[in-house]
Amino acid sequence: MMLNRITPSHQINVNTMTVGAGIWLGQGEKPMRGQLGDAPEEYAYVTENEFTLFGGQSVVNTFLSQSARAYAGEYRRGLLPHLDLTASVVYEGDPEIVRRSGLATQLWFVNTFFHERLTVGVGLGSYVYLDRKDSARVGRSNPAAIAPLASLTVSTRLSEHWVARIVFDRVTTSYNRDADIFLAGVGYRWSHQ
Repeated sequence: MMLNRITPSHQINVNTMTVGAGIWLGQGEKPMRGQLGDAPEEYAYVTENEFTLFGGQSVVNTFLSQSARAYAGEYRRGLLPHLDLTASVVYEGDPEIVRRSGLATQLWFVNTFFHERLTVGVGLGSYVYLDRKDSARVGRSNPAAIAPLASLTVSTRLSEHWVARIVFDRVTTSYNRDADIFLAGVGYRWSHQ
């Protein structure tokens, strides 16, 4: 359970309380002090090269929540244990009020569980995109822009080289057209050598 109080100087005070549940994915029946992740041999795990193709849906965060089919391609490479870098091509589809596509790069903090069969991670980076529909609507001559991108991912190994991955992306724009992108895909992994 978590309780937060926000007290800004010029607006109303806000109190929030959240309650949640979790599951321990580490070794043993319960978490022990100083024990994180899985078995000690997995502490040095570095993600192999991975290329994944995704399909899914984008939802623009407006009153009507316009949505469209979305697609992406991602190259992922582990830099260090628990740190990945990705380069992605993203197409958000045509959800009526925007039509964005572009390139994204992110750093990911990842961890593996169940002897490297399950991977979870959080990514932060930038998304350089073209928005042909909204830029025309507001009269901007340049449809290019950059936005922060925050993401969550979960993947599982299907075999030695194949992986299934789901990704949730949050695009945060400066012109009130934030979007959530839900993607699922299959990727191929190969070693760094």
